[in-house]
Amino acid sequence: MKKITPLVIVFLFSLNGILAQNITHSNSLTIKDDHSISCNTIGITRANTFYRSFDLNDFGITSAYDISAVEFGIERLVAIPIVGYPVKISIYTTDAPFPTGNLTLINEITENLQSQVLTLHSSSIAATIPVNSEFVVAISVASDVLTEGGAGLASFEIGSNDAGETAPSFIEAASCSLVTPKTFSLQGRPDINIVMNVVGTSATASVGDLELVSFNYFPNPVKDRLYMKAEGTITNVSLYNLLGQKIKEINPTALATELDLTSLAKGTYFVRAAVNDKIGSFKVVKD
Repeated sequence: MKKITPLVIVFLFSLNGILAQNITHSNSLTIKDDHSISCNTIGITRANTFYRSFDLNDFGITSAYDISAVEFGIERLVAIPIVGYPVKISIYTTDAPFPTGNLTLINEITENLQSQVLTLHSSSIAATIPVNSEFVVAISVASDVLTEGGAGLASFEIGSNDAGETAPSFIEAASCSLVTPKTFSLQGRPDINIVMNVVGTSATASVGDLELVSFNYFPNPVKDRLYMKAEGTITNVSLYNLLGQKIKEINPTALATELDLTSLAKGTYFVRAAVNDKIGSFKVVKD
């Protein structure tokens, strides 16, 4: 009998109107040892696919998103063939919230990886996600991969941790009766949060788009409070750190508002503001 055994972040910088945005649902990219589960037989990996889905709107991306790489955690990859262990990385769009929608393949690559433990692997893969879309990243491994000469079978465990996530991780493994993607919570392991980070760029609006509503912010650098005002209604202000984690959010519904930064460490932060139907992003420095 087969068994399963223990296995919003946005980084922003502006360059000629293009924003580099690395997005993730992982609160931490640190991989926890001896933590993941997979479909396997006495430690030998069967066919598994691990999924993460990302809605562009959840990350404040209001234009098409150009993916250049996917980073995913590997807890353990051992006893592999000399030629490497095949791991397939696939990117899809979906026409309804995952896993209920129909998937459309955008791009797919297969990499032959070498033995490694507790690593964050980066795969170069290009894909353009249309505006207002949800996309899905799938990491797939095959059953019973032989080592060189057929002396043994390889073992792969996806990298994960229990640091929390902003959307669920999924697993699919027909050999373990998981014929459709299921959350790890449904396997009795809500603490398994797959480590994954998507690297890309977009033309998401800059602060210049807010000039149409006479948006102003001051002071910058700021010691305690950042003040904002506009000729339109400020409906949302979100603050991100350089790791891309949203650390503050207010919904003032006013012509003027302020953001309290008193408790924050000195450093650089990014602010995303919405005024009427205009959205812009800008950098502030906390003194």
